[in-house]
Amino acid sequence: MKKGGLIETLILVLLGMQVITSFLLYPRLPARLPTHWNIHGQVDGTMLKMNALLVPLGINLGLYILFLAIPYLDPKKKMEQFRNTYGWIRLSVHTFMALLFVAMMAYSLGYKVSMDRIVPALASILIIIFGKMRPNYFVGIRTPWTLESPVVWQKTHRISGPIWVVAGLLGLVGSLIGGFWAFALLFFPVTLAAAFSIWYSWYAFKIENPS
Repeated sequence: MKKGGLIETLILVLLGMQVITSFLLYPRLPARLPTHWNIHGQVDGTMLKMNALLVPLGINLGLYILFLAIPYLDPKKKMEQFRNTYGWIRLSVHTFMALLFVAMMAYSLGYKVSMDRIVPALASILIIIFGKMRPNYFVGIRTPWTLESPVVWQKTHRISGPIWVVAGLLGLVGSLIGGFWAFALLFFPVTLAAAFSIWYSWYAFKIENPS
């Protein structure tokens, strides 16, 4: 099986497991399910059971359809050059959504799940994955300067990629602590990584175009 076909199969397996899990767990779940937690891991939002199951599934299915459509909507038809990277992006996002759903189900069934650690940890892993991906047409640092120059695009992603990885690693450290620090060590490093990426793209453009 080709790599693209394997990734597609894994994505469909994740979606199928979410549907089957929702169906099997429905009788065991309480009438209302927690759907939102504050930074201390305390529930501050709930939904009716049916809605709480359908909304995450609907988002995941919606993302699947959107990801399938994007290559056909690409006006420059460049997606084919990044088919493999695009496949890993899709798989990473669907895996993130599936694991978030599993955590929510486990919490709803009474298992001790620290959502103030799980959510930042999953987000941090996603940031690390994106930070390690080679520059591509779909996920990247899109500023006026990177879009203007392929050289600046490459330089910015080569320099900024490791910084995003570090930001994700700090987020993982925060997720081990939990509570306020879990979100602080995710939010602030990511904000700084974004600010640096924007600044460096401008700086690299000025170096390439001194006039």
